[in-house]
Amino acid sequence: MKMKIHGPVGIVTGSCYELRDEETNNHFLVDCGIQQGESTMDSWNEGPFPFDPKSLDFVILTHAHLDHCGLLPRLYQEGFNGLVCCTKATAELAVLNLKSSAKLNNAFRKQDVDAIRWKTNWGQVLNREHKFRGLRLTFRRTAHMLGAVSVRVSWGASDEHNEITFSGDIGSNSSQNEFQPLLRHRVGPFKPRGAKSYAVLESTYGAVCRTNIHLDFDRRIETLRQYVTHTTIKKGGMLIVPCFAIGRTQDVLFDLHYLYAQHPELSDIPIYFDAGLAYEVNRVYARALRRRDKRARGGDVPMWLSAQLLQRFGLDRTPSDESLLSELVANLFTPGCAATSPTEHGNAILQRFEPRWSRGLRDHGKVVMPDSPCIVVTGGGMCDGGVVVEYLKQRLNAESTTVLFTGYCGASTNGGRLLALKDLARKERAKSSEMISWGDAEMKVQDIHAEIEQMPGYSGHADQAGLLDWFFGCHRKRPYAGANMVFLTHGNDRNRTELADSLRCRAKRLGLAPLRVEMPNAHSGWFDLNIGVWKADPEEVLDTLSPMFAGMTAEQKTVVIKGLMDLLSAA
Repeated sequence: MKMKIHGPVGIVTGSCYELRDEETNNHFLVDCGIQQGESTMDSWNEGPFPFDPKSLDFVILTHAHLDHCGLLPRLYQEGFNGLVCCTKATAELAVLNLKSSAKLNNAFRKQDVDAIRWKTNWGQVLNREHKFRGLRLTFRRTAHMLGAVSVRVSWGASDEHNEITFSGDIGSNSSQNEFQPLLRHRVGPFKPRGAKSYAVLESTYGAVCRTNIHLDFDRRIETLRQYVTHTTIKKGGMLIVPCFAIGRTQDVLFDLHYLYAQHPELSDIPIYFDAGLAYEVNRVYARALRRRDKRARGGDVPMWLSAQLLQRFGLDRTPSDESLLSELVANLFTPGCAATSPTEHGNAILQRFEPRWSRGLRDHGKVVMPDSPCIVVTGGGMCDGGVVVEYLKQRLNAESTTVLFTGYCGASTNGGRLLALKDLARKERAKSSEMISWGDAEMKVQDIHAEIEQMPGYSGHADQAGLLDWFFGCHRKRPYAGANMVFLTHGNDRNRTELADSLRCRAKRLGLAPLRVEMPNAHSGWFDLNIGVWKADPEEVLDTLSPMFAGMTAEQKTVVIKGLMDLLSAA
């Protein structure tokens, strides 16, 4: 088995790992995503693949974000005809995400998304080894988003214990603190079973150490309460919450309903949900949050929904109470579904927890602005497009408005430009000549009187401590590293370097063997997983050495190239 890391190395987006196994004659990918906001974005997203799609047998997909799945339709366009292996929730969300993306670019159409052949029928999908085309695949939750998993690929005889784990993206929920209620906790790699044990680990926030404010559900709810009361009660205005359609809108909707159940005095303030794609995503959530994870030792537990919600709602860890909780939360996302009435169960919060949102008001497709104080949860997290634009164009000039961001916005996006005004005094805004633009519409910054705020606690990426906790485990009170060698990807070089140092330090502190940490680059070539060494890619070497061929005859070039190829093959 050998692996080539096409991306992302030294950047954050564009996940794509190519693997070849000569013994089983398999050629496959783990992830095939677009780059977003990178300097190489256009060449990566629109240029030729660094492999022949027709030669691929299958793809393993870790989760449904576009930087992991966004190039799948192009693979099929260019001759790939294999299966995409993932969880059911990932397949359902990826289809929605890709079809939405097809509306915004010319690279592929909805029909190309329909051509994707999904494999999701694994039976008990999580924590169990699945035989597939002579290999063995094991999926484990990462708590990054609904359906997201890491995957361990094992090859060779079962007693050889050859294995490599691809982390995908790691989330922040731990087994001790499932502070994001719609996600169960992350599960780290198995204890290595042999010397040939590898891991590919993301490092998006490998240099970031968050404070507890980012990991505290109760504090997040209290912060949300303050924004709601300040905007709707004290100012009598509109609280606009721009969100990404997948994951964030559902998190915010849950938090608002939990807040209203906790503080019934707020229940007269209407919640409008106007988010386009998120309506379809809600239906996927409703189905997935009802799914159970059957266990070999008997019984089952919720597959994706936080088990710690039982305590918050005053329920017991029994099948009946778990089913009640699943139905209660799933009903929040199912339009028109009759609400569960748990009059004899749980605590007062659970008994008051019921769907309260309604669709945004429209007249012939145009947004009708509510006159009374309200909350609007809407799509278009970066504020460059989507339904949120209609609200911003009409309400940014009002002092009674608050725009509350719950996630990252690139500095060059409208969301980033608005966030830059967060701490800018009114008199400084008045001096600005900058504009916020939406196609043919624009607004002067000096005319923006709304409050701009940002709320922590929603990040889907683990920080350095979370990444370390995912990689290092403990079995029978004995610590272990999740692999004997780890490749760091999905992060800029600062995040990779600091995470590499922290991984080595943690291994040393735990008394483990020195950990080999690799930070591959775009020219690292193939890594032979059977013998643990890098092998140069002949084509890349020849491209690098091409100037030396200047002035040579065709015969001389042939002799030199043959000699180089022989040397590389022997390396």
